[in-house]
Amino acid sequence: MLAEMKLFHPELVICLLQKQACFIGGILLCALIGLFIAWRPIQIVKFKEDIQYLHQLKAEMIEINSRFNIEKASLSRLERIEKKAKQEFGFIDPQENQIIDFSKISSFHTLQ
Repeated sequence: MLAEMKLFHPELVICLLQKQACFIGGILLCALIGLFIAWRPIQIVKFKEDIQYLHQLKAEMIEINSRFNIEKASLSRLERIEKKAKQEFGFIDPQENQIIDFSKISSFHTLQ
């Protein structure tokens, strides 16, 4: 009678393996869901930090642009350009007979 009795029935082994596979699959699924749930708030915090950094960078760029505009305005002043032209390039003011006032020439108005 003991010889006829099998210690492991194949159906019982298959059923136990299926239950173990389902249990392990369930644990893995729960772990993945847990990781996703934990990952989202971390990403939200990271995105908020990135946005704050970009706002700060934008403010710095606006400040730099403002300084460049002020420098551009000071560099393009006519007096400064005239002084630089005279000192560095040897330009001189024109004499009275070298100046032509086109607004006083009547033929110039007809050409326009």
